[in-house]
Amino acid sequence: MRKKLTYTLTIVLILAMALAGIVRKCKVEDEAWSTLPFDVATTYEKRFHHTRYEGLPKDRAVTEIIRYIKKYLYKRPYAHEHLKLYFQEQTDVIRSHTQGLTPDENSLSVALFGDLMWIGKAHPHYVSEAVVDHLHAHDIVIGNLETPIDVHRRVPNLLPDYLTYNSNPNLLSAFTNPTNGRLPFSLLSLANNHALDRGVDGILNTMQLLDEMGVKHTGVFPKASTGKRYTTIVKKDIKIGIYAATFGLNFDKPEYRNRLKINRIPGIAPPDSAQIDMSSLENAISQMRAEGVDFVIVIPHWGYEFELYPDPIILRVAHAMVEAGADLIVGSHPHIFQPTEVVYVNNYKANHAVDFHDYQLYRMNDRHGNPRKAMIFYSLGNFVSRMYTPSCQIGVISSLTIEKNAETGATDWVLNGSRFVYNLVPRFPGKRHRLMFYDEYKDLHLHKPTKRNLRRKAEIEFMMNHFGASVI
Repeated sequence: MRKKLTYTLTIVLILAMALAGIVRKCKVEDEAWSTLPFDVATTYEKRFHHTRYEGLPKDRAVTEIIRYIKKYLYKRPYAHEHLKLYFQEQTDVIRSHTQGLTPDENSLSVALFGDLMWIGKAHPHYVSEAVVDHLHAHDIVIGNLETPIDVHRRVPNLLPDYLTYNSNPNLLSAFTNPTNGRLPFSLLSLANNHALDRGVDGILNTMQLLDEMGVKHTGVFPKASTGKRYTTIVKKDIKIGIYAATFGLNFDKPEYRNRLKINRIPGIAPPDSAQIDMSSLENAISQMRAEGVDFVIVIPHWGYEFELYPDPIILRVAHAMVEAGADLIVGSHPHIFQPTEVVYVNNYKANHAVDFHDYQLYRMNDRHGNPRKAMIFYSLGNFVSRMYTPSCQIGVISSLTIEKNAETGATDWVLNGSRFVYNLVPRFPGKRHRLMFYDEYKDLHLHKPTKRNLRRKAEIEFMMNHFGASVI
């Protein structure tokens, strides 16, 4: 029954995408050029923009497929004007915390990326050498692995955005440093809605593969594991604790609980303030502090796909995470960039806010009382993806340096900027997927001033500016 439903949905998806492509092509050719590369109505929001797949039952998901594809094609750029202005102000704040520091023995360079997704049968050398070298130049590299990698099951290769993922190990091994044979990844989160796409055995086999590759993972744990629901990394005498959690699962069958523990944050998708439960995260951070963790990273798989701004309930949850003790939040799931935010805690440089007009920077206090600042990446977008819109093909590697005061033991951070990568997705069978820096892609593939290239470049660079983090 499940296979029959999968095949039916696949056929519907093919037909719907073909129809949407034809309609979009005719619409774009007939319309005048717009400076904003999204389909924005000035007086009302189109119905498909309200479509949210997260948490839908399967019968509703089938009936919503057309509107979901339209949202994927056109995105949802709407937000309250006050929120837009707030994030514009935050851009200046982020720049003020960006420096080109070279890490020393008391600091760590950390690279962050978003969703590393299924791309079909990945070629063993699909990643450019420049991207590989950039990642290996960091002490710690962290991101979200949004696909099982089960070598005992076949890897689907028919469609983009396949309904249930499984990937080839080349998806990760293509990042190997040829000099020492090591992968750059220090830790990958497995807590996302695709975790059980290949069942319990699929995620357990993925965890075994990561162990063999020397890559730590978190967010999903075997039932027999210890009570800790987080993972730690110690480097240069700085101890980092990482807690990852997802809003839900695509295949949420109760029997998985007999074999797995998966960190979840209920109530955020679909949104229901009454159902939000942060107790697992709060307990984990309390355990981290008792264990002597210096810096807390939270990786939530949250929000809503193809939306340019976080939902108000996500903002409240993010601030609650900071209040609970998070120093850095690395969000994923929307598949496009969302703005970033700096939060000042316990009067950390509170006077800095006076330079920013009427939009006071978000400030709070926590029970620990130590002055600090926190960084929130609401969505880092896709890192590796086979999606077919430019805003889903542009990825980012954000860098920061974590410093530890040798006398007080207190930690702080500065941003080292962001580097954008681009997924060159094959349009014909037999062509190879290629991940490269955006500057290289622009020079090789966007140099001709065709209408298609201009439109693609405008959408990509709009998303880069929308991200709001400084670029190096």
